Amino acid sequence: FTLIQQTKILFTAVLSRLLLQRLLSLARWRAILTLFLSVLIICHQTQPQAACAPPPRETLATAEHMQQAEDMREAVAGEGGGPTERAWHDYVVGVSAVTLEAMLSGLSNVYFERVLKSTALSLWERNVQLAGYSLLIYVPMAQHAHPGDMLHGWSGVTVVVACLGALGGILIGLVLKYCDSIIKNLALSTAIITTATLDHFVFHGPMNLPIIAAAGSVLISIINYTDA
Repeated sequence: FTLIQQTKILFTAVLSRLLLQRLLSLARWRAILTLFLSVLIICHQTQPQAACAPPPRETLATAEHMQQAEDMREAVAGEGGGPTERAWHDYVVGVSAVTLEAMLSGLSNVYFERVLKSTALSLWERNVQLAGYSLLIYVPMAQHAHPGDMLHGWSGVTVVVACLGALGGILIGLVLKYCDSIIKNLALSTAIITTATLDHFVFHGPMNLPIIAAAGSVLISIINYTDA
């Protein structure tokens, strides 16, 4: 699902062409596609593993036991196909939801850019306007969840995270105002490289040749896009 979510890079470029009539050269389209593929590699290499390595005793299972397990799986799948069908249905729903989220993310970026560049209101006025709409939604939800204590569970770390989120929103607005939504995705791609690097040094995450090569490809794609 993390990989599918990166399609917002392509959706943003396509929607910029459709909604903003922005013409991109073939060189820039190639740079975007290369960037997209490189980000996919980094996300795939840094994602959590689905399962840990089996203990040595399990690796000594005989072929007979393995065959029995395979027969049991086939028997379960053959009973009306219930579990298999449910798993397939959940997978399709999940992929569709993530694809829709990526599309809406690209649409929101492009539309917000269009609003910022086509109206008389300033960036700060638009941010206050959007924050006001958000308060109309979240304040009643917080009041309903914890009457009389809307900040229930908040700590110093929570306040810092909220402030960082607000600062990030302002920075995104500035990027959309003075650059464009595609440049914003280019910046987020470098953030993925930074995250993978910090994950390696702080949490001992993976740092292998595919990640390093993909990171270099991301940087080259950004340079190619800006020079095209």
